[in-house]
Amino acid sequence: MASPLLTKMTHISIVARLRALTLFTLAGIAAMWFVGQSLLHDAESGFTESQIVSKALLLQQNSDMMHDALRGDVLQALILGPDASQADKDSALAEVADHGATFENNIKELEGLELDAGVRDALNGLIPVLHAYIESAANSVKLGISNTAAG
Repeated sequence: MASPLLTKMTHISIVARLRALTLFTLAGIAAMWFVGQSLLHDAESGFTESQIVSKALLLQQNSDMMHDALRGDVLQALILGPDASQADKDSALAEVADHGATFENNIKELEGLELDAGVRDALNGLIPVLHAYIESAANSVKLGISNTAAG
């Protein structure tokens, strides 16, 4: 004996069956579209966050190199001393100014990024220290090439 569902299905016309099949197919396609859009939005958000973190990391690495460059500028000025040629003194001043400006630009770019609240708080605490470090390096270079006691 045939099941009641099978019996009812045999009485439905082919046109009605095709319409039902089309309706279920369209519903499935719509459901997949909505799921796809949701996943695409999540992926896009993750990609944007990844770009911000990558940019922040790149700026931090470049800032670390500028820290090393400023330290090298100070050491070079101390080696040059006040008896160095004017060209060497001018070069030392130009180098420390360039490295300091690059460091400052990195800090400004970091400040402009949409960073996590914890990272933002840590950065805000460091910024005054970084500015003081840059200024101290420039002053140390000036002192190193102009003061016999420092050289």
